[in-house]
Amino acid sequence: MEHELREITLGGYRLSVDAARTRAYYAAQPPYECPCAGCRNFVQAVRHLPREAKELFDALGLDPAKPEEVCSYPGAREEAHGGAWYHICGTILEGGTPPAGQRFSEWVQAAEKFEAAFTGDHSLPAEDFPRPFFQMDTDFWLPWVLEEENPDGA
Repeated sequence: MEHELREITLGGYRLSVDAARTRAYYAAQPPYECPCAGCRNFVQAVRHLPREAKELFDALGLDPAKPEEVCSYPGAREEAHGGAWYHICGTILEGGTPPAGQRFSEWVQAAEKFEAAFTGDHSLPAEDFPRPFFQMDTDFWLPWVLEEENPDGA
């Protein structure tokens, strides 16, 4: 596959992204599965991401419903608060060096109730994920869409 690198700037980050290669990798992956309510809700609720967040995922070649991992945090009954991370083919050109003692150089509000940060410090990368790559971590508030009660809701 020919590499189609494109530069994307978001906040203080300047990224070199191969969205086509990222998209091809995720298209071949099975759906994200986890039995916990927070993860099951996430996979359904990402359909309700704000337009700006959907555009970011598209520009990066990511399927928002196929994260590497999802974490649920205490939130509200009607909203799920959490984080998820994704791997992206390409490199961080600027902004990937965090201050001492921090994991990220900055969190960028990409949309209402949706923030993103980028790092070269990878968590749980698949052995077959194309190299080079970097990671996008997210912090989100999404609607609670499952019929069951939100176990993390207050």
